[in-house]
Amino acid sequence: MRLHRPARAPRDTPVHRITDARRSHAEDQRDRMIKYTVSMTVRMVCIVLALVTRGPLQWVFIVGAVVLPYVAVLIANASREPAPEPPDTWGVHPPALGSGDTPPEDDRGVPR
Repeated sequence: MRLHRPARAPRDTPVHRITDARRSHAEDQRDRMIKYTVSMTVRMVCIVLALVTRGPLQWVFIVGAVVLPYVAVLIANASREPAPEPPDTWGVHPPALGSGDTPPEDDRGVPR
């Protein structure tokens, strides 16, 4: 006896995202690693050019080689997308605790 399987959608069919979930940690880490690697490659180019050139341009490359690691870390760490907002409760609020009568307080906010 052969079991009937539902037909699959063609592989080129777009998959729609139905949640507000973040991208996976692996995807995010890969993107940050690429950004950091590009920045460090530019730094290595600055170091080589600082060794080859002379004059004011040499100082520009030295400053670039010194500042780029800090900038690269900021760019890589700032790329994480923000956490999604918590789901709305559709206007349903839990009942308040207590009877609604609050005891009087003194100047320090301590109940009497």
